[in-house]
Amino acid sequence: MELKIHPNDKMTPVERAKAIAEKRDYDRIMMDPFLGEIKARLIGKNTREYWRNEDSLVMGDIVSMNRFGLDGMGVGTCKKSGYRYL
Repeated sequence: MELKIHPNDKMTPVERAKAIAEKRDYDRIMMDPFLGEIKARLIGKNTREYWRNEDSLVMGDIVSMNRFGLDGMGVGTCKKSGYRYL
């Protein structure tokens, strides 16, 4: 499976971010929702299978990006990552 640009997008996530930073026109707002275990359902796995297999984690992100046209991805749990949620 490979990453694809969503058919409705006119820009890549990098192009979109640059356009926003430079105050130029862009095709849509940036989107990076937290999908969590929803990604398990998208690839036909249960939650346990999803979180315990690194291939499932990666596949969940790829399928989500291709289906929804997300602008970012991250694999892992909040507990082990350096991210803080406000």
